[in-house]
Amino acid sequence: VGDASILARQIVAVTEITGGSAQGEWFATPHVALRGHVTYGGGSIVSEAWRQTAELGIDTRNHELGQVQLTTYDVAVSVWPFVPRSQGFAPYVTVGIGTANYRLRETGDIDGLFTGHGVRRRRTMAWGAGADMAVWPSVMLRVEAINHRASLPFEDGDFALDGLSRDRLRQTLADDVSNVRFSMGAYVYVP
Repeated sequence: VGDASILARQIVAVTEITGGSAQGEWFATPHVALRGHVTYGGGSIVSEAWRQTAELGIDTRNHELGQVQLTTYDVAVSVWPFVPRSQGFAPYVTVGIGTANYRLRETGDIDGLFTGHGVRRRRTMAWGAGADMAVWPSVMLRVEAINHRASLPFEDGDFALDGLSRDRLRQTLADDVSNVRFSMGAYVYVP
């Protein structure tokens, strides 16, 4: 940051991803299912920055840098220790692979700090757990938590930075990010 008397930190995050999803399953055996899942949502790319100087104290600024639309596709295998519909509570685990498509659009806020735009595709790994609870003979209430692990949707050229900041950004962009989805819904089992 040039002056040793200045401490600074900036966080860039994707927030408020909301939307809908659809899922289908096919039971290959009574305990194992193949599943496909699609989600769609949108949110904001935000920056929270703070700095501390001898003259100003702590200065905090929040900015919206851009908009993002997120679409994910994944296929997975789910394993149930108990056959679903055979008892009132049937827990399961699931693991799979997929892709996350981020459509980025800059807003032009704060002097062009964020310049990312276009579609970014990232491979994902998905794993999680859930349970089906009987409501009616063929209707189940499903609760699940799934973690989609992917690399960040940003690239080196997305930010207008100086050399030192750009080197730190390259290290950060090598990291993966978790997108955890909690859901609850009704499922109808068709014979």
